[in-house]
Amino acid sequence: MSCRKTALPDFAMSWHGHSSRSGVTRNPYDLSRDPGGSSSGTAAAVAVGLAMAGVGTDTGGSIRVLAFFCGLVGIRPTVGLVSRHGVTALVREQDSPGPLARSVADAATVLEAMTGWDPDDPVTALANLPPHRLTAQDPLPPEALKRARIGVLRQVCATVPGDDPDVARVVEEGLTAMREAGASLIDVGIPRLSDLLHQTFMYLRQSRRDINHSLTRSGAPFTDIAEIVATGELRPTDANPTATAT
Repeated sequence: MSCRKTALPDFAMSWHGHSSRSGVTRNPYDLSRDPGGSSSGTAAAVAVGLAMAGVGTDTGGSIRVLAFFCGLVGIRPTVGLVSRHGVTALVREQDSPGPLARSVADAATVLEAMTGWDPDDPVTALANLPPHRLTAQDPLPPEALKRARIGVLRQVCATVPGDDPDVARVVEEGLTAMREAGASLIDVGIPRLSDLLHQTFMYLRQSRRDINHSLTRSGAPFTDIAEIVATGELRPTDANPTATAT
């Protein structure tokens, strides 16, 4: 298996495919559109068929946004399932590497290969605690959804009036397919969801600390992202020191 490096936004700090180093990554389905971020090049390469699958990192959407924009299957694993060793941190407690692929089976195969204990990331020990975990491919048989109970959080689903009708249609088709496969769908709501999301938005509180830690560990010529901002070479929308201050 061969591996290739692809483009991404500076320090993986964006949900868009813009980089001060490599320029703009475009969506292969429509070159006037964005593939999403942060692993923009990976998603574009997989979507266009240059690779069977790729690996992204997700702190606040950087696998899920790409899967949505590029028509891929993306899995953001629970932190601790996949080692973060070697990943440049953005918010250490939320960073999670995971697969991007064109099918559920391919994504599950890659996730299975990535999962497991790594002494360089002790949090991965959680994935090996009893009871013994299932493999990533165990839930794939056609009858897997029979008697499953799936919560539908419509506060974050595009199924309410005013949303994009095409997106709403695709969401509803997915819900219908799960129902027809035997799942019980239960509408759920979370009071004050917007407030809770804002309160747990760790980028503004912790990113500078975690990025600086990664810079120091890697032996980079800079040990503070503020020094990189000061060079004037960082993409302008990422160059606000207060946005990564702690």
